[in-house]
Amino acid sequence: MKLRSTPSQERSFTFNELVIPATGVKLLQWTGRAIRTEDDRAQVICYDKRLTTQAYGRRMLEGLPAYRLERRG
Repeated sequence: MKLRSTPSQERSFTFNELVIPATGVKLLQWTGRAIRTEDDRAQVICYDKRLTTQAYGRRMLEGLPAYRLERRG
């Protein structure tokens, strides 16, 4: 007997297994383009609160180098 997944389960899998990692890679690339050498300084500003309030956002932040995180507002 083969168990079938629901469309909701398939969307959740796609989001967690494909979208989040791809977005994390893009975020890492964007920050890496801003900082090329040890002497470089940059600010990356993200207005999407989900980066700090949702579990998947925190996972993306954990995948970045040890940048200083400053929360405003």
